[in-house]
Amino acid sequence: MKYFLPKQQSGRHLRYWLFLCLLFLFGPLAEAQIVTICSQTAGGYNPSVSNDVGLKLSNLANFGPGGAICDYQFTFVAVGDGFTKATLDANGCMIWWSGYEPDAAYTESEMNELKSWIADGGVVIAGCDSPGYDPVCELLELELSGLPSGGAGVSQINVDLQDSCFPNVMGEDIYNGGGALDAFTEETASQYLVVSRLVSNVNGVSGLNGLATSLFGDGIFATTDVNMFTGVGCCITDGPELTSTNDFFLANAICVLATDADTGVNCIEESVEEGDCTENLICPGQLNVSLQDDCSARLNAASVVGGYDWEYCGVYMTIEDGVDEEAPNGDDDDLKNDGDSDGFNQAVVTGCGTYKYVVTSVSDPNNTCWGYITAEDKKAPVLEYCPSTVSGWSTYDYGFQDFVCDDIEKLLLDGPVTYKLDKDGNLIEGSISTHQAKWLFKYVTGYAEFTDNCGDITVTVEDVVNYGYDKDCDDVVITRKFTAVDACKGLTSPDICYQDIVIRK
Repeated sequence: MKYFLPKQQSGRHLRYWLFLCLLFLFGPLAEAQIVTICSQTAGGYNPSVSNDVGLKLSNLANFGPGGAICDYQFTFVAVGDGFTKATLDANGCMIWWSGYEPDAAYTESEMNELKSWIADGGVVIAGCDSPGYDPVCELLELELSGLPSGGAGVSQINVDLQDSCFPNVMGEDIYNGGGALDAFTEETASQYLVVSRLVSNVNGVSGLNGLATSLFGDGIFATTDVNMFTGVGCCITDGPELTSTNDFFLANAICVLATDADTGVNCIEESVEEGDCTENLICPGQLNVSLQDDCSARLNAASVVGGYDWEYCGVYMTIEDGVDEEAPNGDDDDLKNDGDSDGFNQAVVTGCGTYKYVVTSVSDPNNTCWGYITAEDKKAPVLEYCPSTVSGWSTYDYGFQDFVCDDIEKLLLDGPVTYKLDKDGNLIEGSISTHQAKWLFKYVTGYAEFTDNCGDITVTVEDVVNYGYDKDCDDVVITRKFTAVDACKGLTSPDICYQDIVIRK
Protein backbone atom coordinates (compact mmCIF):
# COMPACT_ATOMS: atom_id res chain seq x y z
CA MET A 1 0.00 0.00 0.00
CA LYS A 2 1.32 3.45 -0.94
CA TYR A 3 0.58 6.83 0.59
CA PHE A 4 0.90 10.11 -1.31
CA LEU A 5 0.96 13.64 0.10
CA PRO A 6 -0.31 16.42 -2.16
CA LYS A 7 2.64 18.61 -3.05
CA GLN A 8 1.18 21.90 -1.82
CA GLN A 9 -0.08 20.51 1.50
CA SER A 10 2.66 18.02 2.30
CA GLY A 11 3.98 19.99 5.31
CA ARG A 12 0.58 20.28 6.96
CA HIS A 13 -0.26 16.62 6.34
CA LEU A 14 3.15 15.50 7.53
CA ARG A 15 2.70 17.36 10.81
CA TYR A 16 -0.75 15.77 11.17
CA TRP A 17 0.60 12.27 10.62
CA LEU A 18 3.44 12.92 13.07
CA PHE A 19 0.89 14.08 15.65
CA LEU A 20 -1.18 10.90 15.14
CA CYS A 21 1.95 8.76 15.49
CA LEU A 22 2.96 10.51 18.72
CA LEU A 23 -0.58 10.21 20.04
CA PHE A 24 -0.55 6.50 19.21
CA LEU A 25 2.84 5.94 20.83
CA PHE A 26 2.47 8.04 23.95
CA GLY A 27 -1.25 8.56 24.38
CA PRO A 28 -2.94 11.90 25.03
CA LEU A 29 -0.90 14.59 26.79
CA ALA A 30 -1.28 14.58 30.58
CA GLU A 31 -3.56 17.22 31.95
CA ALA A 32 -2.02 19.47 34.55
CA GLN A 33 -3.61 19.48 38.00
CA ILE A 34 -4.20 23.15 38.73
CA VAL A 35 -4.03 24.44 42.30
CA THR A 36 -5.29 27.98 42.85
CA ILE A 37 -3.53 30.01 45.53
CA CYS A 38 -5.56 32.97 46.76
CA SER A 39 -4.65 35.99 48.80
CA GLN A 40 -6.32 39.22 49.81
CA THR A 41 -3.95 41.32 47.68
CA ALA A 42 -1.17 40.68 45.18
CA GLY A 43 1.47 42.49 47.19
CA GLY A 44 5.13 41.58 47.58
CA TYR A 45 4.45 39.16 50.42
CA ASN A 46 2.09 37.07 48.32
CA PRO A 47 2.97 35.21 45.13
CA SER A 48 2.07 36.63 41.75
CA VAL A 49 3.59 36.37 38.31
CA SER A 50 5.58 39.56 38.90
CA ASN A 51 7.72 38.42 41.81
CA ASP A 52 10.30 35.71 42.32
CA VAL A 53 8.15 33.37 44.40
CA GLY A 54 5.49 33.42 41.70
CA LEU A 55 8.15 32.85 39.04
CA LYS A 56 9.43 29.79 40.86
CA LEU A 57 5.96 28.31 41.28
CA SER A 58 5.25 28.94 37.59
CA ASN A 59 8.45 27.18 36.49
CA LEU A 60 7.30 24.06 34.61
CA ALA A 61 10.68 22.42 35.14
CA ASN A 62 9.80 22.08 38.82
CA PHE A 63 5.98 22.10 38.88
CA GLY A 64 3.44 20.54 36.57
CA PRO A 65 3.40 17.25 34.63
CA GLY A 66 6.87 15.75 34.92
CA GLY A 67 8.07 18.51 37.26
CA ALA A 68 11.06 17.79 39.47
CA ILE A 69 9.21 18.78 42.67
CA CYS A 70 5.57 17.86 42.07
CA ASP A 71 2.94 17.49 39.34
CA TYR A 72 0.81 20.46 40.39
CA GLN A 73 0.66 23.75 38.53
CA PHE A 74 -0.23 26.91 40.40
CA THR A 75 -2.36 29.93 39.58
CA PHE A 76 -2.69 33.03 41.73
CA VAL A 77 -5.81 35.04 42.47
CA ALA A 78 -6.06 38.23 44.53
CA VAL A 79 -9.65 38.28 45.80
CA GLY A 80 -9.44 41.84 47.16
CA ASP A 81 -11.33 43.36 50.08
CA GLY A 82 -14.79 42.35 51.22
CA PHE A 83 -14.36 38.72 50.24
CA THR A 84 -16.67 35.98 51.51
CA LYS A 85 -16.52 32.20 51.58
CA ALA A 86 -18.62 32.28 48.41
CA THR A 87 -15.95 34.50 46.82
CA LEU A 88 -13.24 32.01 47.66
CA ASP A 89 -15.30 29.07 46.41
CA ALA A 90 -16.19 30.90 43.19
CA ASN A 91 -12.51 31.56 42.48
CA GLY A 92 -11.64 27.91 43.13
CA CYS A 93 -9.29 28.85 45.99
CA MET A 94 -7.48 25.80 47.32
CA ILE A 95 -4.70 27.47 49.35
CA TRP A 96 -4.94 30.79 51.20
CA TRP A 97 -1.64 32.68 51.35
CA SER A 98 -1.31 35.18 54.19
CA GLY A 99 1.93 37.15 54.25
CA TYR A 100 3.08 40.11 56.32
CA GLU A 101 -0.37 41.57 56.95
CA PRO A 102 -1.41 43.85 59.82
CA ASP A 103 -4.37 42.79 61.88
CA ALA A 104 -6.33 45.71 60.43
CA ALA A 105 -5.99 44.24 56.93
CA TYR A 106 -9.00 42.01 57.64
CA THR A 107 -12.42 43.01 58.83
CA GLU A 108 -14.23 40.90 61.40
CA SER A 109 -16.58 39.73 58.67
CA GLU A 110 -13.67 38.64 56.45
CA MET A 111 -12.11 36.74 59.35
CA ASN A 112 -15.37 34.87 59.95
CA GLU A 113 -15.70 34.07 56.24
CA LEU A 114 -12.10 32.85 56.08
CA LYS A 115 -12.61 30.76 59.21
CA SER A 116 -15.66 29.15 57.63
CA TRP A 117 -13.67 28.39 54.47
CA ILE A 118 -10.82 26.83 56.49
CA ALA A 119 -13.31 24.72 58.47
CA ASP A 120 -14.63 23.42 55.15
CA GLY A 121 -11.20 21.99 54.25
CA GLY A 122 -9.30 25.11 53.20
CA VAL A 123 -5.49 24.99 53.37
CA VAL A 124 -3.44 27.92 54.69
CA ILE A 125 0.07 29.36 54.41
CA ALA A 126 0.34 31.91 57.20
CA GLY A 127 2.99 34.45 58.08
CA CYS A 128 3.04 35.00 61.84
CA ASP A 129 5.74 37.62 61.70
CA SER A 130 5.04 39.45 64.94
CA PRO A 131 2.14 40.37 67.23
CA GLY A 132 -0.09 42.78 65.36
CA TYR A 133 0.98 41.26 62.03
CA ASP A 134 -0.46 37.79 62.45
CA PRO A 135 -4.24 37.95 61.90
CA VAL A 136 -4.58 34.57 60.18
CA CYS A 137 -2.30 32.93 62.76
CA GLU A 138 -4.56 34.24 65.50
CA LEU A 139 -7.48 32.74 63.61
CA LEU A 140 -5.64 29.40 63.68
CA GLU A 141 -5.01 29.86 67.43
CA LEU A 142 -1.27 30.05 66.94
CA GLU A 143 -0.02 32.48 69.56
CA LEU A 144 3.34 34.25 69.32
CA SER A 145 5.59 34.85 72.29
CA GLY A 146 6.03 38.54 71.57
CA LEU A 147 9.78 38.39 72.05
CA PRO A 148 11.79 41.31 70.66
CA SER A 149 12.06 41.36 66.89
CA GLY A 150 15.10 42.05 64.77
CA GLY A 151 18.21 40.31 63.53
CA ALA A 152 18.72 37.32 61.24
CA GLY A 153 18.77 33.72 62.38
CA VAL A 154 19.39 30.21 61.14
CA SER A 155 16.89 27.42 61.78
CA GLN A 156 17.56 23.71 61.57
CA ILE A 157 15.23 21.62 59.42
CA ASN A 158 13.37 18.98 61.42
CA VAL A 159 14.64 15.56 60.32
CA ASP A 160 11.26 13.81 60.53
CA LEU A 161 9.74 16.40 58.24
CA GLN A 162 12.62 16.17 55.82
CA ASP A 163 12.25 12.38 55.59
CA SER A 164 8.47 12.09 55.45
CA CYS A 165 7.12 15.22 53.79
CA PHE A 166 10.00 17.07 52.16
CA PRO A 167 12.14 14.43 50.42
CA ASN A 168 13.66 16.97 48.03
CA VAL A 169 14.87 19.49 50.62
CA MET A 170 18.64 19.91 50.31
CA GLY A 171 21.08 21.35 52.80
CA GLU A 172 21.04 21.62 56.56
CA ASP A 173 19.80 25.10 57.32
CA ILE A 174 17.02 27.45 56.40
CA TYR A 175 17.48 31.16 56.90
CA ASN A 176 15.34 33.71 58.66
CA GLY A 177 15.61 37.00 56.88
CA GLY A 178 16.38 39.59 59.48
CA GLY A 179 12.78 39.88 60.56
CA ALA A 180 11.01 38.63 63.64
CA LEU A 181 12.65 36.08 65.91
CA ASP A 182 9.41 35.25 67.64
CA ALA A 183 8.44 31.74 68.62
CA PHE A 184 5.14 30.07 69.32
CA THR A 185 4.49 30.20 73.04
CA GLU A 186 4.28 26.49 73.80
CA GLU A 187 4.84 23.08 72.31
CA THR A 188 2.37 22.44 69.54
CA ALA A 189 -0.56 20.06 69.43
CA SER A 190 -0.07 16.58 67.96
CA GLN A 191 -1.59 17.45 64.59
CA TYR A 192 1.34 19.80 63.91
CA LEU A 193 4.90 18.81 63.20
CA VAL A 194 7.66 21.26 64.03
CA VAL A 195 9.44 22.38 60.89
CA SER A 196 12.31 24.23 62.52
CA ARG A 197 13.62 25.40 65.86
CA LEU A 198 15.81 28.41 66.37
CA VAL A 199 19.29 27.65 67.53
CA SER A 200 20.18 29.19 70.87
CA ASN A 201 21.64 32.68 71.25
CA VAL A 202 20.76 33.97 67.80
CA ASN A 203 22.02 37.57 67.74
CA GLY A 204 21.92 37.66 71.50
CA VAL A 205 18.30 36.50 71.76
CA SER A 206 18.24 33.39 73.91
CA GLY A 207 15.65 31.17 75.49
CA LEU A 208 13.93 30.13 72.23
CA ASN A 209 15.01 26.50 72.17
CA GLY A 210 12.10 24.14 72.40
CA LEU A 211 9.65 26.68 70.98
CA ALA A 212 8.68 26.10 67.37
CA THR A 213 9.35 28.90 64.90
CA SER A 214 7.61 27.12 62.03
CA LEU A 215 4.89 24.49 61.89
CA PHE A 216 3.47 22.12 59.36
CA GLY A 217 0.43 19.88 59.62
CA ASP A 218 -3.36 19.67 59.52
CA GLY A 219 -3.48 21.72 56.31
CA ILE A 220 -1.41 24.56 57.77
CA PHE A 221 2.07 25.90 57.17
CA ALA A 222 2.92 28.76 59.51
CA THR A 223 6.16 30.57 60.22
CA THR A 224 7.13 33.33 62.64
CA ASP A 225 9.32 34.96 59.98
CA VAL A 226 7.53 35.59 56.69
CA ASN A 227 10.89 36.40 55.07
CA MET A 228 11.68 32.72 55.25
CA PHE A 229 9.43 32.08 52.26
CA THR A 230 9.03 35.50 50.62
CA GLY A 231 12.21 37.44 51.32
CA VAL A 232 14.10 37.70 48.04
CA GLY A 233 17.79 38.43 48.54
CA CYS A 234 17.92 37.22 52.14
CA CYS A 235 16.19 33.86 51.96
CA ILE A 236 14.58 33.17 48.59
CA THR A 237 16.84 33.51 45.56
CA ASP A 238 16.09 35.68 42.55
CA GLY A 239 14.42 34.30 39.45
CA PRO A 240 12.54 31.10 38.62
CA GLU A 241 15.22 28.55 39.59
CA LEU A 242 15.33 26.63 42.87
CA THR A 243 18.86 26.81 44.25
CA SER A 244 18.91 27.54 47.99
CA THR A 245 17.70 25.41 50.87
CA ASN A 246 14.90 27.90 51.47
CA ASP A 247 13.81 27.58 47.83
CA PHE A 248 13.45 23.82 48.10
CA PHE A 249 11.92 24.11 51.54
CA LEU A 250 9.22 26.47 50.25
CA ALA A 251 8.63 24.46 47.07
CA ASN A 252 8.11 21.21 48.95
CA ALA A 253 5.91 22.84 51.58
CA ILE A 254 3.60 24.17 48.88
CA CYS A 255 3.52 20.83 47.06
CA VAL A 256 2.59 18.96 50.23
CA LEU A 257 -0.10 21.53 51.02
CA ALA A 258 -1.34 21.24 47.43
CA THR A 259 -1.71 17.49 47.92
CA ASP A 260 -3.60 18.14 51.14
CA ALA A 261 -5.88 20.65 49.39
CA ASP A 262 -6.42 18.36 46.40
CA THR A 263 -6.90 15.04 48.18
CA GLY A 264 -7.59 15.91 51.79
CA VAL A 265 -4.71 13.62 52.81
CA ASN A 266 -2.25 15.11 55.29
CA CYS A 267 1.18 13.51 55.14
CA ILE A 268 1.92 14.27 58.80
CA GLU A 269 -1.10 12.40 60.04
CA GLU A 270 -0.17 9.40 57.91
CA SER A 271 3.55 9.37 58.60
CA VAL A 272 3.52 9.51 62.41
CA GLU A 273 2.46 6.10 63.65
CA GLU A 274 3.07 4.47 66.99
CA GLY A 275 5.25 1.38 66.94
CA ASP A 276 5.38 -1.71 69.16
CA CYS A 277 8.23 -1.21 71.61
CA THR A 278 7.61 -4.44 73.57
CA GLU A 279 9.18 -6.79 71.04
CA ASN A 280 12.48 -8.39 72.01
CA LEU A 281 15.51 -7.16 70.11
CA ILE A 282 17.16 -9.84 67.97
CA CYS A 283 20.66 -9.29 66.58
CA PRO A 284 22.62 -11.32 64.00
CA GLY A 285 25.44 -13.26 65.61
CA GLN A 286 27.94 -12.20 62.94
CA LEU A 287 28.07 -9.20 60.64
CA ASN A 288 30.67 -8.15 58.08
CA VAL A 289 31.35 -4.61 56.93
CA SER A 290 33.87 -3.07 54.56
CA LEU A 291 36.00 -0.19 55.76
CA GLN A 292 35.57 2.99 53.72
CA ASP A 293 38.00 5.73 52.70
CA ASP A 294 38.49 6.88 56.30
CA CYS A 295 39.13 3.30 57.47
CA SER A 296 35.81 3.25 59.31
CA ALA A 297 32.41 1.68 58.77
CA ARG A 298 29.02 2.59 60.17
CA LEU A 299 26.75 -0.06 61.62
CA ASN A 300 23.13 1.06 61.19
CA ALA A 301 20.25 -0.11 63.35
CA ALA A 302 18.17 -0.87 60.25
CA SER A 303 20.69 -3.53 59.19
CA VAL A 304 20.85 -5.07 62.66
CA VAL A 305 17.33 -5.03 64.14
CA GLY A 306 15.25 -4.69 61.00
CA GLY A 307 12.21 -6.38 62.56
CA TYR A 308 12.12 -3.93 65.47
CA ASP A 309 10.55 -0.47 65.09
CA TRP A 310 13.79 1.28 65.99
CA GLU A 311 12.75 4.57 64.36
CA TYR A 312 9.83 5.00 66.72
CA CYS A 313 11.04 3.20 69.85
CA GLY A 314 14.66 4.30 69.61
CA VAL A 315 17.80 2.20 70.03
CA TYR A 316 21.41 2.94 70.68
CA MET A 317 24.43 0.92 69.72
CA THR A 318 27.83 0.52 71.32
CA ILE A 319 31.01 -1.13 70.07
CA GLU A 320 33.42 -2.70 72.53
CA ASP A 321 37.23 -2.91 72.46
CA GLY A 322 37.79 0.84 72.53
CA VAL A 323 36.24 1.65 69.14
CA ASP A 324 34.35 4.93 68.65
CA GLU A 325 30.71 4.83 69.62
CA GLU A 326 27.70 7.10 69.25
CA ALA A 327 25.33 6.86 72.19
CA PRO A 328 22.14 8.78 73.03
CA ASN A 329 21.97 12.10 74.78
CA GLY A 330 19.15 14.31 75.91
CA ASP A 331 15.83 13.29 77.40
CA ASP A 332 13.45 10.56 76.26
CA ASP A 333 11.51 12.89 74.00
CA ASP A 334 14.67 13.51 72.02
CA LEU A 335 15.29 9.81 71.60
CA LYS A 336 11.93 8.59 70.35
CA ASN A 337 10.57 9.07 66.84
CA ASP A 338 14.09 9.86 65.62
CA GLY A 339 14.94 8.46 62.21
CA ASP A 340 18.24 10.28 61.92
CA SER A 341 20.69 7.91 60.28
CA ASP A 342 23.59 9.91 61.75
CA GLY A 343 22.32 9.77 65.32
CA PHE A 344 22.37 7.36 68.21
CA ASN A 345 20.96 4.47 66.15
CA GLN A 346 24.34 4.03 64.51
CA ALA A 347 27.78 2.95 65.69
CA VAL A 348 31.20 3.38 64.12
CA VAL A 349 34.04 0.86 63.90
CA THR A 350 37.50 2.13 63.05
CA GLY A 351 40.21 -0.21 61.82
CA CYS A 352 40.03 -3.82 60.71
CA GLY A 353 39.31 -6.59 63.17
CA THR A 354 36.42 -8.28 64.96
CA TYR A 355 34.42 -6.38 67.57
CA LYS A 356 31.47 -7.04 69.81
CA TYR A 357 28.45 -4.78 69.34
CA VAL A 358 25.48 -4.28 71.66
CA VAL A 359 22.06 -2.81 70.78
CA THR A 360 19.82 -1.47 73.56
CA SER A 361 16.23 -0.26 73.34
CA VAL A 362 15.67 3.29 74.59
CA SER A 363 12.16 2.36 75.68
CA ASP A 364 13.44 -0.56 77.80
CA PRO A 365 17.14 -0.58 78.78
CA ASN A 366 16.80 -4.26 79.73
CA ASN A 367 15.87 -5.12 76.13
CA THR A 368 19.26 -5.77 74.50
CA CYS A 369 20.94 -8.02 71.98
CA TRP A 370 24.50 -8.41 70.80
CA GLY A 371 26.73 -10.00 68.20
CA TYR A 372 30.10 -9.67 66.50
CA ILE A 373 31.10 -7.49 63.60
CA THR A 374 34.13 -8.10 61.42
CA ALA A 375 35.50 -5.03 59.70
CA GLU A 376 37.44 -5.82 56.55
CA ASP A 377 39.70 -3.60 54.49
CA LYS A 378 39.14 -4.29 50.81
CA LYS A 379 41.02 -1.27 49.49
CA ALA A 380 44.63 -1.91 48.41
CA PRO A 381 47.32 0.79 48.55
CA VAL A 382 47.48 3.22 45.63
CA LEU A 383 50.71 4.51 44.06
CA GLU A 384 50.87 8.29 44.32
CA TYR A 385 54.51 9.01 43.39
CA CYS A 386 57.21 7.01 41.58
CA PRO A 387 60.72 8.49 41.49
CA SER A 388 62.10 9.13 38.01
CA THR A 389 65.27 7.82 36.41
CA VAL A 390 68.54 9.08 37.94
CA SER A 391 71.98 9.01 36.31
CA GLY A 392 74.17 11.05 38.63
CA TRP A 393 74.44 13.05 41.79
CA SER A 394 75.64 16.43 43.01
CA THR A 395 79.15 16.49 44.48
CA TYR A 396 80.59 19.11 46.77
CA ASP A 397 83.72 19.78 44.68
CA TYR A 398 82.59 19.20 41.08
CA GLY A 399 78.83 19.78 41.05
CA PHE A 400 76.69 17.25 39.18
CA GLN A 401 78.56 14.13 38.13
CA ASP A 402 77.35 11.05 36.23
CA PHE A 403 77.44 7.76 38.07
CA VAL A 404 80.50 5.66 37.16
CA CYS A 405 81.40 2.03 37.61
CA ASP A 406 82.97 2.58 41.01
CA ASP A 407 79.57 3.86 42.29
CA ILE A 408 77.72 0.57 41.72
CA GLU A 409 78.44 -0.80 45.18
CA LYS A 410 77.22 2.43 46.76
CA LEU A 411 74.00 2.50 44.70
CA LEU A 412 73.05 -1.19 44.69
CA LEU A 413 71.02 -2.31 47.70
CA ASP A 414 72.55 -5.17 49.70
CA GLY A 415 69.22 -6.98 49.56
CA PRO A 416 65.48 -6.34 49.89
CA VAL A 417 64.72 -3.20 51.89
CA THR A 418 61.45 -2.19 53.55
CA TYR A 419 59.99 1.05 54.86
CA LYS A 420 56.59 2.17 56.15
CA LEU A 421 54.19 4.95 55.13
CA ASP A 422 51.11 6.40 56.82
CA LYS A 423 47.74 6.57 55.06
CA ASP A 424 48.69 9.82 53.29
CA GLY A 425 51.97 8.44 51.94
CA ASN A 426 54.22 10.14 54.47
CA LEU A 427 57.35 8.23 55.51
CA ILE A 428 57.20 6.92 59.08
CA GLU A 429 60.41 8.07 60.72
CA GLY A 430 62.86 5.29 61.54
CA SER A 431 61.06 2.69 59.41
CA ILE A 432 63.69 2.26 56.62
CA SER A 433 65.31 -1.08 57.34
CA THR A 434 68.96 -0.26 56.47
CA HIS A 435 71.24 2.76 56.91
CA GLN A 436 72.40 2.47 53.28
CA ALA A 437 68.83 2.69 51.95
CA LYS A 438 68.00 5.57 54.29
CA TRP A 439 70.92 7.58 52.87
CA LEU A 440 70.14 6.67 49.24
CA PHE A 441 66.42 7.39 49.48
CA LYS A 442 66.97 10.72 51.20
CA TYR A 443 69.92 12.15 49.26
CA VAL A 444 70.25 10.31 45.92
CA THR A 445 67.37 8.36 44.42
CA GLY A 446 64.17 9.16 46.33
CA TYR A 447 61.48 6.57 47.09
CA ALA A 448 57.97 5.62 46.00
CA GLU A 449 54.93 6.90 47.88
CA PHE A 450 51.67 4.96 48.29
CA THR A 451 48.44 5.91 50.05
CA ASP A 452 45.84 3.70 51.69
CA ASN A 453 42.54 4.21 53.52
CA CYS A 454 43.84 2.53 56.68
CA GLY A 455 47.53 3.42 56.45
CA ASP A 456 50.41 1.42 57.95
CA ILE A 457 51.71 0.60 54.47
CA THR A 458 54.81 -1.56 54.08
CA VAL A 459 56.86 -0.91 50.92
CA THR A 460 59.39 -3.50 49.77
CA VAL A 461 62.29 -2.41 47.56
CA GLU A 462 64.38 -4.78 45.41
CA ASP A 463 67.15 -4.13 42.89
CA VAL A 464 67.94 -5.98 39.66
CA VAL A 465 71.19 -5.19 37.76
CA ASN A 466 71.39 -5.21 33.96
CA TYR A 467 74.98 -5.05 32.64
CA GLY A 468 73.96 -4.88 28.97
CA TYR A 469 75.27 -7.04 26.11
CA ASP A 470 78.83 -5.74 26.35
CA LYS A 471 79.88 -5.50 29.97
CA ASP A 472 82.91 -3.43 29.01
CA CYS A 473 81.05 -0.79 26.95
CA ASP A 474 77.32 -0.74 27.75
CA ASP A 475 75.83 1.31 30.55
CA VAL A 476 74.86 -0.54 33.72
CA VAL A 477 71.22 -0.07 34.75
CA ILE A 478 69.95 -0.84 38.22
CA THR A 479 66.17 -1.29 38.06
CA ARG A 480 64.66 -0.59 41.47
CA LYS A 481 61.23 -2.13 42.11
CA PHE A 482 58.81 -0.76 44.75
CA THR A 483 55.79 -2.86 45.86
CA ALA A 484 53.35 -2.08 48.69
CA VAL A 485 51.01 -4.00 50.99
CA ASP A 486 48.69 -2.73 53.72
CA ALA A 487 48.78 -3.98 57.29
CA CYS A 488 45.05 -4.61 57.61
CA LYS A 489 44.63 -7.54 55.27
CA GLY A 490 47.96 -7.68 53.53
CA LEU A 491 46.43 -6.45 50.29
CA THR A 492 49.10 -5.89 47.63
CA SER A 493 48.82 -2.76 45.57
CA PRO A 494 48.25 -3.48 41.87
CA ASP A 495 50.53 -0.51 41.20
CA ILE A 496 54.25 -1.24 40.93
CA CYS A 497 56.88 1.47 40.69
CA TYR A 498 60.07 0.89 38.67
CA GLN A 499 62.98 3.31 38.83
CA ASP A 500 66.09 3.10 36.64
CA ILE A 501 69.49 4.10 38.00
CA VAL A 502 71.88 4.53 35.03
CA ILE A 503 75.63 4.13 35.47
CA ARG A 504 77.81 5.26 32.58
CA LYS A 505 80.80 3.29 31.31
